[in-house]
Amino acid sequence: MKSVVAILTDFGHRDWYVASMKGVIASANPDATFIDITNDVTPCSIIEAAFALKACYRFFPDRTVFLVVVDPGVGTTRRPIALRAGNWFFVGPDNGVFGLVLEEQRKFRCVELRLNRTPESTTFHGRDVFAPAAAQLSMGATLEKLGFPAPDPFTLSLPHVKYVSKNEILGEIIHVDRFGNLITNVRIAGPGLARNSRNVSAISFPRKRVSISRMCRSYAELGPVEPGIMVGSAGYLEIALFGQSASARLGIAQGEPFCLMLKGRENPNQSAGSRSSR
Repeated sequence: MKSVVAILTDFGHRDWYVASMKGVIASANPDATFIDITNDVTPCSIIEAAFALKACYRFFPDRTVFLVVVDPGVGTTRRPIALRAGNWFFVGPDNGVFGLVLEEQRKFRCVELRLNRTPESTTFHGRDVFAPAAAQLSMGATLEKLGFPAPDPFTLSLPHVKYVSKNEILGEIIHVDRFGNLITNVRIAGPGLARNSRNVSAISFPRKRVSISRMCRSYAELGPVEPGIMVGSAGYLEIALFGQSASARLGIAQGEPFCLMLKGRENPNQSAGSRSSR
C-alpha cells in the first residue's frame, strides 16, 4: 500500500539509526514513500522537534504517517503513543513532541501502543517500537489495532509572550534556522498583530544593545549589514540579514529575550503567542 512516512529525529546523518527505522518500515511495507523532515534536531530538544513538526505537517498528503523520535526518556515509563489528528497520523514518545500540533488540531484520537513483544533494545524504541507501528499505520491499520485509548497525551506550548504595556510585548527567540534567521514566538495572527505586520514598530534586544526597526517582505530587500523584520513562512515574526547569519552577526541565539514595540493595538490584555510550557 502506497503511503507517505515522514521522519523527524535528532539522530543526525552519521549513524545507522534513521536507516534502521526505514528498513523496518520498508520490510513491512515496500511501497512506503519516505520523506525526511529533518534529522538534525538539537539532541533531546523536544520543543525544537515540536516546532519543526508544527511548521510543516499541514503540507503533507492526507494519511501521512509522521514518525517523530526525539526521545530523551527512552527506556523509562514515558508512554509510546500513536494518534490521529486531522487527516494525519503521528507516532512517537508521549513527551510533548506532538503538543504544538494538538494546539491546532483539537479533535484527535490517541492510543498507547500495545507491545506485542519485548523491544530488542531499551535505547532504540525508534526502531523496535515506533517504526513497526508506523509501518502498520502506513498499511491502513486502525489506531484501535495498535493499542489502548490514551485520551490525555502530554502537551507543551511555545514560550508565551507577555504584554507589559499597551504597545510593548516581551518575547524570546524560539528557533535559529540553518541560515541564521532568528524566529520569534510572536505569531502574525495574534491579537493586535495585523497579518502584514504593519503595526510593528521595532524589536530590541536589551542584553545585546541591538534595536531593529526595518520591516520588509523578502530577504532580497535586505542588505548584508542592516537586519530587518519580516513574517516567516511558519507564520512568526523573524529577523534576518541578506546572505549572512543574523544570529552570528548580532550574537543572538535561541532563548534570547526581546522587546517588541507596536505602533498601536487594541485589547492589550490578550496574548499574541502561545502559552507557557507545561
